Amino acid sequence: MKVFIKNKLISWGGGSDVTDISGNPVYKVKGRVFSIGRRKIMCDLEGNTLFVIRNRWFNPIRHKTYIKDAEGNRVATVYSKAFDLTRLYADTEKGQYTVQGKFFGRSSTILRDGVPVAILERQITVVADAFSLEASPEDMPFMTALVIALDNLCDNRSK
Repeated sequence: MKVFIKNKLISWGGGSDVTDISGNPVYKVKGRVFSIGRRKIMCDLEGNTLFVIRNRWFNPIRHKTYIKDAEGNRVATVYSKAFDLTRLYADTEKGQYTVQGKFFGRSSTILRDGVPVAILERQITVVADAFSLEASPEDMPFMTALVIALDNLCDNRSK
């Protein structure tokens, strides 16, 4: 399955469009207007919350972003290691995810415990971040949330 994730150019809270190859919506991603941690809510097309993504409020050295399920349970911690800004990680109950290749490079692979599970490509746009993500249909909701969390983390690190 392949989806396209594009940050909205004009959005009060930093939402994103997630569409399939035909341009049909797959998920809704809404940002919060006044959010210290860049909180984003990922919902299915019926409006049911799938994941909540937010940055750790205070990031003095090691930046972190959290992915929580609809009940508020933390399902992943996304981070970069101190002094190694080239690799990004996510710790989950299902294993550790690693982004192989630069996240903002042209193409990268997402590994779970060393095994490739998704291909992420950056789409070249002038104004807003845009990505294509290819993963299995059962992994796609979490993989989409992971890409949004990675983008949040990188945006937070650059500020």
